[in-house]
Amino acid sequence: MTTFRAFVLIFSALTTIAHAEDFLVRGGRSADGLYEVRLVRTPNYDSNTDGTEYRFQICRTSDNKSLYTVSGSGFRGYSAAQGYCEALWSPSGGFVAFTDRYTKHTNKIYVLSVTPEEATQLEIPNYVDNALGRVNATGFDFACVSTPKKWHDNHLCVTLYFTANGRHSYTSNVTLHAVRPEHSFPVLVFEAITDPKEGEE
Repeated sequence: MTTFRAFVLIFSALTTIAHAEDFLVRGGRSADGLYEVRLVRTPNYDSNTDGTEYRFQICRTSDNKSLYTVSGSGFRGYSAAQGYCEALWSPSGGFVAFTDRYTKHTNKIYVLSVTPEEATQLEIPNYVDNALGRVNATGFDFACVSTPKKWHDNHLCVTLYFTANGRHSYTSNVTLHAVRPEHSFPVLVFEAITDPKEGEE
């Protein structure tokens, strides 16, 4: 009887894992259909802990294997995140950018290199400080939002909106280059930034 009860508990746990609640992020499927960015609800989430209600998974669609996991910000819950999280794949399907909200007026951008066997998170060059320096500011006031707009081959175009100097608003266009050297790890290189234009959003 004890063995049977243990079997039932194990079966129930496996069933729960297999049917974990998840959601295909807007723009989350690569053009070739090989990969997806999914928003996955954290099992047994407790709002009284410091954990987050969701995480991002880069999955291989052929067998639904998770290649990489990124923890969510925890700013808002799983249901709300479905409305504002989105992804942008490079035409080759080798790189993906997606964003997550960190406060009402700030977000974070992620860029990953993706192959059939693994995904690798790339370090984001500090283009925000570059933009702030162009308006003689050392920090943003309250808003700082990066929006991936388009991939040109492996060049990612990002629109940066921020406020500084007494809540003046500025917009810059940033270009980042995702590079996968033959004998080294993939990297994201800062390529260009336009001078911030004031009063544009």
